[in-house]
Amino acid sequence: MDNLVVGRFRWYVSPEEYPDMPQLVLHMVSQVIGMQEVDQQKMMEFILMVKKCYRNNPYHNFEHAFNVTHCMFNILQRNRDIFIDLEYKSLLISALCHDLDHSGFTNNFLQLTDDTLAQLYDESPLENHHYRTAMLILSICPIYPNMSQEMYKELSTEMKEAILATDLASYFKFRIKLMQLIQENQLDWSNNRHRTLCKAIIMTGCDLSGSCKPFLVAKNICENICKEFYNQGDLEKQMGLVPLSLMDREKSQNVPEDQVQFLTVVVLPCVELLKSILPNTEDLFLLATSLRETWQEIIQLKGHKSWRQDDSVLAVH
Repeated sequence: MDNLVVGRFRWYVSPEEYPDMPQLVLHMVSQVIGMQEVDQQKMMEFILMVKKCYRNNPYHNFEHAFNVTHCMFNILQRNRDIFIDLEYKSLLISALCHDLDHSGFTNNFLQLTDDTLAQLYDESPLENHHYRTAMLILSICPIYPNMSQEMYKELSTEMKEAILATDLASYFKFRIKLMQLIQENQLDWSNNRHRTLCKAIIMTGCDLSGSCKPFLVAKNICENICKEFYNQGDLEKQMGLVPLSLMDREKSQNVPEDQVQFLTVVVLPCVELLKSILPNTEDLFLLATSLRETWQEIIQLKGHKSWRQDDSVLAVH
């Protein structure tokens, strides 16, 4: 709890604390949103229902949702002068709900297999489903009892924009637009379009914050992602397809290289952009930079020897 109050980006929930995650989420809600406008009983029911609606995936599970929520908590707490009341209420809950009922497969795979979600939604099928599921739970557990119908519609819009922003395909589009505004010195937080872009990057940064942790924590997260990816890769092989390297368990020796690539192309540009709009998030950038350096050291030390799940990396520290 003290770590949460201090607001350290590097903190990550330990296995011993897993049972406490719902209570810790409630604590974050009380700190960011305050309990005066929240039905505490409904909020606890909401959190528990959200937890139940996360599947038992290796990576896309409630632990991941909790970590993303904790990162959002830190960002909101550090920037109390920037966000308005509705944004506190929407962003923290969006972080918690952003991967609800995730199947453990990518959007590309859902579209490739003509999954029901891909039939329902032309773009971002997973993210649209996460949002719809979140709104369904909110309708069952009205956590903001005093919110007007008009304000609730605004909350719904904010949550939809936030959750859909976690589709990496959308992130690359948002990043280009926001970078241009920053480079031209035109970013204006009072401009709603600019503000939406900033919130989208914040959501992505939180979603990627598992790559902004100390190495041993990030390595464990990486192993869980690999388990999920390899499951998809196995199915793709059964379908006669050639999976991406990072989804092929027979290419597990490429994990360090894949991680360096992911950090370089996706994570670091995101958290560097986040640092540009919110300088007090610099720790995320520094942690991701350190993580990339460690993976690079592993590549240099091990050469092309197979990277095994049980390899000790303490020697590189």
